[in-house]
Amino acid sequence: TYVAHPNKTFVCDVVNAIGDIASRIPEVAERCLQGLLTLTTSNSDKVVASAVVVIRKLLQQHSAYPAVVQTIVGLSDKIKSPLARASIVWIATEYIEHVQVVAVE
Repeated sequence: TYVAHPNKTFVCDVVNAIGDIASRIPEVAERCLQGLLTLTTSNSDKVVASAVVVIRKLLQQHSAYPAVVQTIVGLSDKIKSPLARASIVWIATEYIEHVQVVAVE
């Protein structure tokens, strides 16, 4: 598949294309979100960052998906990209009711 291509810049373009498809065809948005969530486990920081940013854009257009919100917020320690980190902050604050609070001991 395209998302397994060795050229990570190309994969990021594919991630953006998936986001465009989900934006234009609401009937496939949930399936696209699930695919993008899978990409957040990639070994490539660049691909993970692209997926997080696209997921944020989709969440802005569609209603919240609690499992998606919780998963993305859980990535906050792993993400290094400033744009992706900003996307996580936006998601966490916008959908705070879906974020499970964990107390630090």
